[in-house]
Amino acid sequence: MLILSAVIPNEGIQTKMMEAFPDLNFIYQKGWTDGPLREAEILITYGEDLTEEIIGKAVNLKWIMVMSAGMELMPFKAIEERGILVTNARGIHKIPMAEYTIGMLLQNEKKLKLLMKNEKEELWDRKIEVGELNGKTMLVIGVGAIGGKWLVLGKPLG
Repeated sequence: MLILSAVIPNEGIQTKMMEAFPDLNFIYQKGWTDGPLREAEILITYGEDLTEEIIGKAVNLKWIMVMSAGMELMPFKAIEERGILVTNARGIHKIPMAEYTIGMLLQNEKKLKLLMKNEKEELWDRKIEVGELNGKTMLVIGVGAIGGKWLVLGKPLG
């Protein structure tokens, strides 16, 4: 079975994949060339590089693994017509993005950029008012993987 990947991991990961799956043939390359594309049963991609033309050339294709959460640029009509399985890495960024969001909220509420700038300039302004997140109402639009994780992590803030 040929697995064609436009996602090129470091050599260590490539070696581990070959050792873990010795009966599979992995090809890592930038872009899609006709020869391997026609033989591939599995494509590994970030998704935005696939077109209806590429799907048409991949005559043996059974599965597309998208190595990101977003798939909005994929040619789903062509994929669905062929009955090709599509999976993705939904939720892969939920923890770092939820933590980043909490960090940005704290940075804003506590005026951390201004405080750090003043510290660097050795200005000690005690009149800077900082707020608290506790007791504030926050709106999460879209409770997908990131929003859901944010709710869990943000709950202790009150």
